[in-house]
Amino acid sequence: MQKITFILGMAGVIIGMIILSTTNPQHFASIYDTIAAEYGSPKYHEVIELAREAGYVTEGWNWISTLGLTPSIAWAITYGFAIGYIGGEVKRPERNILLAQILAALIPTIFCVWNGYVMTYNIGYEFTEASAYIDNEGPEWYTMPFPPTWANYAAILTDNILLKFLIGFKFIAFDYYWIPFSYIVFARVLFAQAMDNIGPRWFIDLNPRFGTPVKLYFLQWILGQATIVHYCLYPEVLGGLSVTGLDALTVWAIIGISCMLFPYVKKVRTIWEASPHNWKIGKIPVAVIAGILSIVMAGIVIWSVYASPAMGGLNIYWTPIYFGAGFAGVIWYLFWRWKRAKEGIDVTLAFKELPPE
Repeated sequence: MQKITFILGMAGVIIGMIILSTTNPQHFASIYDTIAAEYGSPKYHEVIELAREAGYVTEGWNWISTLGLTPSIAWAITYGFAIGYIGGEVKRPERNILLAQILAALIPTIFCVWNGYVMTYNIGYEFTEASAYIDNEGPEWYTMPFPPTWANYAAILTDNILLKFLIGFKFIAFDYYWIPFSYIVFARVLFAQAMDNIGPRWFIDLNPRFGTPVKLYFLQWILGQATIVHYCLYPEVLGGLSVTGLDALTVWAIIGISCMLFPYVKKVRTIWEASPHNWKIGKIPVAVIAGILSIVMAGIVIWSVYASPAMGGLNIYWTPIYFGAGFAGVIWYLFWRWKRAKEGIDVTLAFKELPPE
């Protein structure tokens, strides 16, 4: 089922991108204007002028806008680390885990570059900026029956119902794909914590019939339903790209610092030396270089989240979440270390050896 979902989803992406690659701004504008006239919405060039008046259309390329796009790009290309959650079930993990992470960054990068090119040159640079304005601000004058996304722009360029369906179905396919992925990640993180004695022991209870942590799945279902209800009542608090800021702090920044220090910390020197990937460029460990790049990227993401005008309202809610998540994680660890110490268990021993995979 995963393969079928992935194939159909990618088919929609590729079809949409090919359609966009075969048009030009004049042809797209003529089709867009026809639909705009039908729904009483501003036409192609009128949209650009309205967005320009709002300050969203810039004159040419600039670093601020380019780096400001980093959270979106990071959201697309940096989740290769998810392979780590099934690392123990991967054949030849010393090769395939690293390869999967590289491909998970490389393939989305190719599509991001492709999409950036066609939106700039085939749809129009200024119209793309105007589309971002519509998407972020939702002006009342925009009355088209679809959001201003690249996929919808591709769909209006074809009369083939099957192609339209596949372009639209990709959203459904990848949203569905996210569900089992989320259940795997959530359950395995908590399961792993409990295995290391950092969490209640019912986290590792396996259902005798299904052989899976059903209690954790049920917990995630409850939290998921609560989140959906909260979103329906308070949609303005939706995290969106703000979640990428949390990823930058909790994943890329922390891992980057860890990578930089890993080869030089005496307590874990044996783990570094036993790793099959303790490569060096000259005398500098590759882990140090990767760690520096990870920290730089995390810094750019955080800067972008706070520098973008469209993120201003969200930051009111999410800045406390950033600090709260970090504080809660520290308290969680310290509590369970204290509790297990009272039981005669040293939880720090789990971090002094390589995992089996």
